[in-house]
Amino acid sequence: MTRFLLSRSQTPEAEYPGPVLSEEHSSFLERPDLLTINRVLKRISTVELPYTGFCEQYQLWGIRNLGACRTPEMGPPVLPKGFKGGYVPPSWASCGRGDCPNCNLKRKATWIADRMAETLPIPYLHVIFKVPREFRDFISCDWSRNLPAFIRLYMSGCMESILTASKGDIGAEAGVEGCYATTAGNLFWDHHVHCLVTSGGLDRRRGWLAYPEGEFALPEALGRLLRAFLMEALIKECRSKRRGTSGIWLAGRRATPDEIRELFASIPEEAWTPKVIPANDGPEPLLRYLVKNWSPFQPDLRYALEPDGKVLFYARDGQSGRMKKTLLEPREFQRRAALSILPPGIHRRRSAGLLAAAGREKRLAVARRRIAALQARASRKPRPSRTLPHPLMGPFVAEKGRQSPQGGFCRWIGPCLPEVRVGQPAPLVTDERDQSDTWRRTRGPPTLALERRARREPGRTTKKRVPDESVTPRGTYPYGGRTASQPEPG
Repeated sequence: MTRFLLSRSQTPEAEYPGPVLSEEHSSFLERPDLLTINRVLKRISTVELPYTGFCEQYQLWGIRNLGACRTPEMGPPVLPKGFKGGYVPPSWASCGRGDCPNCNLKRKATWIADRMAETLPIPYLHVIFKVPREFRDFISCDWSRNLPAFIRLYMSGCMESILTASKGDIGAEAGVEGCYATTAGNLFWDHHVHCLVTSGGLDRRRGWLAYPEGEFALPEALGRLLRAFLMEALIKECRSKRRGTSGIWLAGRRATPDEIRELFASIPEEAWTPKVIPANDGPEPLLRYLVKNWSPFQPDLRYALEPDGKVLFYARDGQSGRMKKTLLEPREFQRRAALSILPPGIHRRRSAGLLAAAGREKRLAVARRRIAALQARASRKPRPSRTLPHPLMGPFVAEKGRQSPQGGFCRWIGPCLPEVRVGQPAPLVTDERDQSDTWRRTRGPPTLALERRARREPGRTTKKRVPDESVTPRGTYPYGGRTASQPEPG
């Protein structure tokens, strides 16, 4: 598979660091009446929300719980640990929801610390898969009945596409840590998946294989793989008749495989192409960005209620990367917030490959040892050359315990290999195959039979060839050795 060359200029300015603030936005942040999204949802009435037709029961509960987070509506105040009496400021319980920007702060910090302790001394990449706009009606129709199955299958397709591409390119599965996001900062519909990807992985023999520095799989190839995996999974879901399977629905009835194929045929190929960005600042900013997308509501945004009841806030524009002013009606603000809440039982996070949850510590320990051995071997100073005698040709050069022929002419095999130059520092190689001793070890000058055998397909059985005495003199062999049955030539 063709490699994709990365560029340092591809790092988005809106992620790290943030966009430059305008004067109007700076004056907005100095207002004393700024509120968080929890307080905005608390002040907007939810009495008529069940009768609007766009809010389901789990979305109504989510909006009410977000508004009641850390307020007296959550029950009696929580006393500190070891409380023995006296006056303490009231501390109200939190809602504990995964999509609340004010909750689970300790869990998020612990997750970042754990992932940073497991990082490897290798380059990381940021891959962004965006859901095509043609799936908007497909996801939102029939009271979002297709949403749980689509999120599960889409995330699986993203992981499989990255693992398949890396396995075809370097022969090893990379590590992927992904997060599913539903909205942009302005609460518009923007379903996408952020993936943290390692630049290498372990092969079947537990050896470390990695992409060359500055290269990765083609984004077009990742998009084609994602399209194939997702279409196959959705068609399989349509044909599934297992108990408890919701299936795929269109226009109030179960969808057919032909309708799924027509939907995919209407989507242009450019809509599937992901965005590949090198993490030049290391994995820590990218991990914090993933944690930030656990919640559809950004915790650093502030909102203001205007005198006419409208909600005013500034959010980043995806096209220009600047903070754009947004003014919404209270009901429209509630509708966008409701569409950002996922049904219960859906997991936004997923890991696969080298970073999969099962056996992660053992795989990372093996990878860390392999990378350390490769770096130590690459930084090792080469030994000085010394000549050794050879029965067929000129002197040999011994390098690191292996014999490699110098340039010269051999009587039986013609010109030999070029001279091996020693004394230059070895470059840093992050591939097990580039520094393996098994495939570079040689006991003498190569023969035509060995060259023909190397060109054959791997795994193809070959018969053992017997040397022809009519061509090869008696007692002389390609490797310069003799057997007990052959006497030494006079």
